[in-house]
Amino acid sequence: YGIDTVALEGAEGLLDTTSYSAVSNRDIRDKVATVFLQHGLFSGQEFFALTQPRMVTLWGAEDEALYFTHLDAYHALTDQRAELDETLHTLNQAMQHVTSHLASAPFLTLEQRTSAFEEGGSLAEYLRFLTGEAKRHGLVLDPYPNIHRATRLMELEPQLEHGKIRQATQALLARLRQEWTGESLRRLEDLASTVQTLPATAFYRRLFELTGSQGVALDEPSLTRYQRYLSLAASLDHPALARELTQITQTLQERMMTTESQRYCLRIRRALRMLDGLYHVTLSPAEIAYLDRNRSDFTPEFFGRFFTEHAGSLPGLQQASSKLLSRLDTAVEFYRLAAKRDAALTEGALKLLHDQDAHGRGPVVLVAGGFHTEGLVAAFKERGVAYAVISPALDDAADDSLYRARMGRETPDLASLWGDVQGMLVDAWRSNYPLPVEPGTSQRGVRSADG
Repeated sequence: YGIDTVALEGAEGLLDTTSYSAVSNRDIRDKVATVFLQHGLFSGQEFFALTQPRMVTLWGAEDEALYFTHLDAYHALTDQRAELDETLHTLNQAMQHVTSHLASAPFLTLEQRTSAFEEGGSLAEYLRFLTGEAKRHGLVLDPYPNIHRATRLMELEPQLEHGKIRQATQALLARLRQEWTGESLRRLEDLASTVQTLPATAFYRRLFELTGSQGVALDEPSLTRYQRYLSLAASLDHPALARELTQITQTLQERMMTTESQRYCLRIRRALRMLDGLYHVTLSPAEIAYLDRNRSDFTPEFFGRFFTEHAGSLPGLQQASSKLLSRLDTAVEFYRLAAKRDAALTEGALKLLHDQDAHGRGPVVLVAGGFHTEGLVAAFKERGVAYAVISPALDDAADDSLYRARMGRETPDLASLWGDVQGMLVDAWRSNYPLPVEPGTSQRGVRSADG
């Protein structure tokens, strides 16, 4: 793609990796770099640049002063994390008690099913439950296209006959080998050679793309059904599906909680969820906008009146809510600074892009955290800049403990780091400079039994 420039968050200006990549012994250099990567001392981009010299140049796209101001705000927020977590736990426990007395039976069932899903339950079962509840409460599903796609996928999946699909695939490959020649046949054979190594969905997507490009009609029902299934699966936007599930759950909650006390309860519960995300730095820009629009729900007075009316017998809730909300402005400031960094990253990336254009070079890759995506995309659209967003496909929730440790000013354990480096160096040295083996001795220099 002609990419030779990578812009990064967390730095400003040129990131010179030549002193690392210039190490003459590539094996030792790469193994030590791997240790540094595993301990969070190198980023993935830095690791690539120093282990693949001259392929890319790294440029920090930040405003350095703004970045460190934002980092200070992060520390101010997270330094109180343990105390805030304890306070959140106290208030959430109280809300569970209050909700069990105030909420309707359908709401409590919804709450139970949602908790089961969030703890790793079946998406299919949860979707069936939600769509059934939506129909029961007169909720139209048209505004939720990804829920519709996911539901349709669940309906199609039992109809897939994998044995017949495999038989039809073999028959199709045999027929095309007879009919195709030249480049088409070569591409077919290349694809056929991956049938045992590629994931099935990837193999069939490529097969259907290849046959479609050659105008081949699939007349076997099992294959056409599978093609429809894969096409629908490819159109499913998983992050959007998660948002739609949250939206439809919240809408159902509002339909199930109709009295003034129940609606008050809902607002307190939602505010607590927002505060949890706020203090754990997981809120999206849309959720921050909700907090701004409903700031009156995030005051000691709003919480205090509710607990006085509905949890008067539970001690300490007024103080707990006041303590929790006392850190609100600090947390909000962290997110406001994040939005300012969006603008700085945009300007830094566009400056690099203009320099690339001036010298006739290729596009720029900007590597940034997911929180910045929405702001960066909006800025690029406004400027008329062509862009593509590439995100990693993660099967499980990513482990961000190492990231949080480094952001929290925790340094790696030096004994562990040095032990790993020594192990890598010894292995690399032995592979590059094996010890001479004398007659009658082993590689380690120990005389053999018959010597």
